[in-house]
Amino acid sequence: MKPEPEIISRFLTYVRVNEWGCWEWIGGKSRGQGNKHWYGSFAVGDGVVVRAHVFSHDTFKGKPPKDWHRDHQCRDFGAPRDNSLCVNPRHIVAVSPVRNNLRRWKRDAADADLFLNGYHLSLCGWPGGGDHFGSARDGEYVEWRVQILAGDLKCLI
Repeated sequence: MKPEPEIISRFLTYVRVNEWGCWEWIGGKSRGQGNKHWYGSFAVGDGVVVRAHVFSHDTFKGKPPKDWHRDHQCRDFGAPRDNSLCVNPRHIVAVSPVRNNLRRWKRDAADADLFLNGYHLSLCGWPGGGDHFGSARDGEYVEWRVQILAGDLKCLI
């Protein structure tokens, strides 16, 4: 069910647009357990607080399947990196938990230019994949391991 117009209007008062078109959240923020990034928090009423980017996605684009994540794609719109405080629904996509983890690992490797034991750590391309990992079906459990054998970097799926 779509929120009342008053709630949507209040939500938009906490938004400032930056140079990449990100709707920067200037309201309450939290990291939550295990998160290294800050995310916007929005009180929708009756003591219920939700992630601001989840509210934005679900309000303006519709609710995804149960247990799916909302993933930021700000770098696809020119930002130097994905912005966890962005609530622009155009910058947020619903993805399965598996796909979200794969995308996060790929971004982390690219952002940090990670090396492990002297070897570059990046995700190998999937057949037909690219950034969207076309060979992995949404909701499918995919075991992703990186293994270094005899000085060789091998990605195993």
